[in-house]
Amino acid sequence: MGTINGLDGEMAAFDGQFYQVKGDGSVHIIPDSMKTPYATVHFFEPDQTIRLTTAFQSYADFQNHLDQYLPSRNRPYAFKITGTFDDLKTRSVHKQKQPDPSLVEVIAHQSVFEFKNITGIAVGYWFPDYMEKLTVPGYHLHFVSEDKQHGGHVLNCRFSKATVAIDFINSIKLVIPQDATFHRADFSSYNRAEIEVVKKGTSKTTTIVSLDTADSE
Repeated sequence: MGTINGLDGEMAAFDGQFYQVKGDGSVHIIPDSMKTPYATVHFFEPDQTIRLTTAFQSYADFQNHLDQYLPSRNRPYAFKITGTFDDLKTRSVHKQKQPDPSLVEVIAHQSVFEFKNITGIAVGYWFPDYMEKLTVPGYHLHFVSEDKQHGGHVLNCRFSKATVAIDFINSIKLVIPQDATFHRADFSSYNRAEIEVVKKGTSKTTTIVSLDTADSE
């Protein structure tokens, strides 16, 4: 999972394919020539698979339930969640232009998509708090629908059945960018509160698109 150069939407990778969810909500296969400023990827080898049949009324409720399957709060985990969501809210953003705005400014103009009865795959990670300057701590999931028409960064969800595969990650390799923009960047203004805004998608201006996929079939 990650993004594309220029913060051009949300990236999700699974089953050997990389997908881009653009700011208008459309999903595209990412060509090999496309570059990314940030991505977290690995070869997924699940250590545990859980079949859930409990009704979850929110993303927070789901996260609290998943917590019990994490053996330690001091190591990373990867997830692949397959299921049909009664309600799902995702977001994406449009490509940005230089000078690059802050992530909080970008999220203020995000596009939010709301779906009902949508089937697909959500992939992502849970990272411990001590890694907060390298990645987003806690749960971070990106979704792509089964028909590869919809997706985005998961903001909220409600469902009662899903299969959750968990990979217990043993090590992390950090690849440092080798371009002038990175070398000149100032990372001293890191703000945890702003990261939480970005992760949760809180904004004043959004574009809302609602879709009941059951009705559209």
